[in-house]
Parts: sequence; structure tokens; C-alpha cells
Amino acid sequence: MACLSTSQFFMTTTAGCQKDGFVFGFSIGKLPVIFAEFCFDLLQMKTIFVHYVATARVPYLEKQLALNPGNITGSAVFLDSNYIEEEKRSIQTTVSDAMRPYAPSAEFQLDELIPLATSLGIFGRYAKDFRTTNMIAWWKPLKFGNWKLVEAAIEKISANSVYDIYAGTAGRVVYPNNDNCMSTEELTYKVDDYQRNVPLYVWNYVSERDNEDPGVVIIGVNSPFFEAEKGIGDICKDICDGIEWFKAVNRFRKMAAMGYIFCCRPEEVRETLANFPQF
Repeated sequence: MACLSTSQFFMTTTAGCQKDGFVFGFSIGKLPVIFAEFCFDLLQMKTIFVHYVATARVPYLEKQLALNPGNITGSAVFLDSNYIEEEKRSIQTTVSDAMRPYAPSAEFQLDELIPLATSLGIFGRYAKDFRTTNMIAWWKPLKFGNWKLVEAAIEKISANSVYDIYAGTAGRVVYPNNDNCMSTEELTYKVDDYQRNVPLYVWNYVSERDNEDPGVVIIGVNSPFFEAEKGIGDICKDICDGIEWFKAVNRFRKMAAMGYIFCCRPEEVRETLANFPQF
């Protein structure tokens, strides 16, 4: 493994994906070492959801193989990452123009959807190129506020067990126009020929392996323009307060300035949460 410097993308069949399936990793001989699988829309060049495994990592190949979230069934492919810097500039320009009346509370930036390198521990150096399919437009108070607490909680419980994590986005951020007409507009930005929307929700589906419990879907509100009572009720009944390992997050999760967080049973969101894997 010391001779390898990076991982590759391979086509595959991804469970629950209604678009194109890929995995990210490498092969040693005929042995696949997979760090993430994801569902991807090639026509829109957009990630639908990502699946990775959270657990303590040890530097033994045979242990890593047991943690593969997917398998290689197709050939290696190249996914271009050159647009990322352009996308960062596009978001900055859009936010600067559209959000000027609401600054500084309405700050958005491109950042990683999942902390893959961190979760891989000793194998983290092989995750650099995954950013090609791992970037979304975040509302900064959520990303660096309550979502950091969510990631810390997942890291803590996965230190002594193995968890499958699915991650994605849903909805569209809508903001009030400053035109005295009470109108609203979707927050969008352009990258090449693609019009991107800023997602309203960021979600993680967290489930423990070899456990009959179906797990929980954690959802973060990625916008300062949100009516909590109305929006949450359209998706599910909030169950965060009943999750034992979520106590550190529960202290702050309803503080909207840090990004509102709520939790759902998986069976409740299969039809109400866009881009959720359809197993």
C-alpha cells in the first residue's frame, strides 16, 4: 500500500440508487479496498447520496476489506474536479449579490458533505480526490455549528462499533426578495452549463451493523430562512430527544443560529426526503 498515492473511481451497482453507481478506492491485485460508494447523476454531474463506514481503523488490509461499503463491478473512470474552484467562486458571487441585505447571517460556502479523510484514520491520505463528488453548498453556521456536533457524536459511537452512514441533501433554499412585494426566490448558482441549487436540508442516515434497530436519519437545516414548525412537520416526527448517544447535540440542536437539527425514523422519510436511498 505504500506504493499507492491515491484512490480511483470505479463504476458499480449501488443499492438504493436509481441513477449511476460508483465506488471510490483501489485494488491490490484482485482485492478491492473501498472507502465510499455513491449514487451519481451523470447527466447533471451531481451526487445523489454517499455511503461510507464509520469505525475505528487499524493498519491491516484484511480488517479494511471487511469494512468495504461497496464492491468494484465495473471499470475505472475519471471524474473531473477542475470545476470545484469555479463552483466556489460562483457561490461567493451569487451570495454576495443575492444575500447582501441579509449578510452576515446568510453566508454559504462549498465544503465537504462527509468527513471521509477523518473517518478513515490511517487511510485518510488516500481520500484526497474524493472531493470531486463530496462537495455541497453549506450554510456556514450549520456546517461549523451544530453539524460539527453531529459529526463528533457519530465519531464517538463508532469508536467501539461499526456504523453505515448514508449522506445526502434535499430541498432548495428559498429567500425573501428585497422588493417590498413579499416574493421569494430560490438560491441558485451556475457551474459550466449546470444550474445548481443550494440545498435546504443536509441528512445522514446512521445505522449500526449487525443490529436489528433500523437506525436514525439526522437532518440539518441548511438555511437561515426556515420556519421550523412548518418544515419539520412536513417530513417526520422529531425523535432526537429519545436518542441516548445524541445528548451532546440535543443541548444546542434547536438553536437556529447554529443550524436547526431534527431526527426521523428511516421509514418516515423514504417518501418525504428527496434523494434518500430506495432500498
